[in-house]
Amino acid sequence: MAITYRAGNRLVSPDSSLVNDTTGWSASGSYITVDTSNNELDFTYSGSANHYSNFDLGVITSDNWVLRFKYEIKTYTGLDSGYLQLAFGVVSAASNSISGTVDGILLVNTVQSSLNRYRLYTLNNTKISGGSPTANVTLTKTSAVQTLYVEIERKGNMARIRLFTNSDYSGLTEEVTGSCAGTGNLRYIQGAIYDEGSAMTYTSSISKVQFFDSEPRLTADGTNENGTTYTDVYSGKEHILNYGQWAETNQPSGSIAELLNDHSSVRKQHMWDWFTGSNFSNFASRGWTTTVTSSATVTMQDTVDGGLAITTSATAGSGGMIDLNNIRQFAHDSSILIGVIQRNANLWTQFGFTANTGTFSTDWAGVQNWSSSTYVEVRSADASTASNTNTDISVNTNTSCVKVELSSSNIVVNIDGILKATKTTNRPTVKMQPAYRVFSETTNAAKIGSIRYIEAYNT
Repeated sequence: MAITYRAGNRLVSPDSSLVNDTTGWSASGSYITVDTSNNELDFTYSGSANHYSNFDLGVITSDNWVLRFKYEIKTYTGLDSGYLQLAFGVVSAASNSISGTVDGILLVNTVQSSLNRYRLYTLNNTKISGGSPTANVTLTKTSAVQTLYVEIERKGNMARIRLFTNSDYSGLTEEVTGSCAGTGNLRYIQGAIYDEGSAMTYTSSISKVQFFDSEPRLTADGTNENGTTYTDVYSGKEHILNYGQWAETNQPSGSIAELLNDHSSVRKQHMWDWFTGSNFSNFASRGWTTTVTSSATVTMQDTVDGGLAITTSATAGSGGMIDLNNIRQFAHDSSILIGVIQRNANLWTQFGFTANTGTFSTDWAGVQNWSSSTYVEVRSADASTASNTNTDISVNTNTSCVKVELSSSNIVVNIDGILKATKTTNRPTVKMQPAYRVFSETTNAAKIGSIRYIEAYNT
């Protein structure tokens, strides 16, 4: 039954199981078998038994870890005499029976007509059966045909066992704690069965085995791989190794790039803007510039999710455009642009990548929502010629999320998450910048085109 690791030999998240094939488990004795059809360890009583199976975790680098498993007693009647013990947990030595000397932290289930019980055992160089455990704490739960979800946790010098009724480890029914001071060198998950008795029926299984070490596991040369991730089992905090330093990945950050990238490779150009704040002049420091005609204005809207507004005057030809002042960092054949845009009236709005400042003319690709057209159009141009491809969306005043993807073979446009056009003709040929333009063709009252989010990156 193999373990699956994350980068840097980290154990995977709680939705995976160690008991998923026959690789990695060793066994001694016929009363424990690996059931590959049902992905479980099967335990069967049939007379005197002292059998075991274990899985090598490698060196556990922390005294803070959790072991979880499903324990199902399928058939059971009491012994006429003697007793049966099943133990499952983490121990220090491989190939060691339940009566061998080990360090360990285990759940021990004793089955006998007059003595049915579950116990927490912590061991320091002693035996599971007949030894002198550091902690020997009895739970109130008794043996029966039943299914339990068991969590064994170590946190420093304290150990805890919790019993649950549900597979998502909800429905806590009982928990006990005990000292595990002096317990060390733990390495193996072990299941073992031992009995002294007769005239008994007992079959059980253990499955869905999961082990979580709360500290980074080392690679073979004693260092962690860049990009290694781990989750602290107590706090739930996720971490990633960034050039020798552990950083919390789900910690609020002022940089979206820090949250979305694992730093395991050099990141290509990637920019975002939410167009929030009260004064557009602040956006100049972020690289934006404006071009306006006929008394149009560029301001921030004082409304919920209003974003940046380009407002025309009541003059034909009034309009404005924002772009990155001809700082063109995005490839014409391998880049993506995303934006959330809207117009409130009959306007001509354009959104896309362009090689120009203040205008969409040659070498550009994007969408236009033009009141003189019937449908929202995908428009592109090479160095000399422009052309349109209609979508199936009528021109409108809705808020839309537009995604424009440029590749070496085509232009792909999605609107509100749905593919609307693929265009192969008249594609741009030079590096690009993102831009948004609003233009009025009438002398009617002022009109507004707005943008509240933009994202651009090379692929």
